[in-house]
Amino acid sequence: MIQDFIDKIAVGKRFFSCYPKMTSHEAARFFKVSQSTVVMWKTQGLVPWRELKFLSDSQGISWDWLLEDFGEKHSGKPPKTIRNRHPKFPITAINNRFFTLYKGHTHAEIAQELEISISRIYSWQKHEELIPWRWLKYAVDTFGVRWDWLIDGLSPIYRNDDDGEVKVNFVKNGIFNNKAIFDKIAISDRFFSCYPDLTKVAIAKFFKASQPYVVHWHKEGIVPWAKLKYLSDSQSISWDWLLEGIEPKKSAKKAMTPKSMNPRFPVAQINGRFFSLFPNIKQTTIATMFDVADGTISNWKRNRAQVPWRRLAAAVHAFNLRWDWLIDGIPPKRRE
Repeated sequence: MIQDFIDKIAVGKRFFSCYPKMTSHEAARFFKVSQSTVVMWKTQGLVPWRELKFLSDSQGISWDWLLEDFGEKHSGKPPKTIRNRHPKFPITAINNRFFTLYKGHTHAEIAQELEISISRIYSWQKHEELIPWRWLKYAVDTFGVRWDWLIDGLSPIYRNDDDGEVKVNFVKNGIFNNKAIFDKIAISDRFFSCYPDLTKVAIAKFFKASQPYVVHWHKEGIVPWAKLKYLSDSQSISWDWLLEGIEPKKSAKKAMTPKSMNPRFPVAQINGRFFSLFPNIKQTTIATMFDVADGTISNWKRNRAQVPWRRLAAAVHAFNLRWDWLIDGIPPKRRE
């Protein structure tokens, strides 16, 4: 089933939008399940993964669009007739692509990063099981890769190669001090305080998300980064205030409504400002400082993925920087 790390209600809506003329009764016959099961899929977002794969393969639907509403609806792979109503995922291919992202890491290092046992890593590498979806999602967020590449092997590998957006979540590994840096609940409270006249229902409608997902944002402090950017750009909210509560609340940038509800972060500019802090330091040394592989630093330098937020936060505190400078390039560079 779809896990809580993905908006399962929204996934369900996109799934059924691909069968626009089907009634619940017809869907039950088509999927060979009870009508009450179809209703549960629709109302609770419990569409099985095998049905998502059947849809993706039979209609050429993009996994990035289906799971996260990212990019175009169709992936470019040709639709094909699926004889098996319960198609299997290519475990070997998916697991192998996952491990290419950790090239240069030992099994122990990967296990430590993911906070699981080394024996589990060996099990994945031996293709005894498909890497769980929560960890595939972790790879998508951390490395900025596309679901269509990870599942189907379709190019390009990285999201910012086509759409320019890299969705990055909080990375659990600390930097420099191994302490949690972001207070996610406080960030969420500040985010929602900027929409004082809107109910959760209204906010869900405004951002085209399901109400349970918006409630999850608030309770768990997991407002998507794209939504934080939409707020910052549309209301000229300071990143220093939004992320850490540092006054003033307003930024010096001019407020302007983004064209997309999921505006893109300027990956190249953010990464460029980050690396400008290390002008005469070797790449291998930077990798050691931030506890990542040398290849990961190369990916950041080539703008294949945005430097993860926890690493950016480490730089902010180590160099006494302003978030408004690091993200938007607004001076002054340092805090007083």
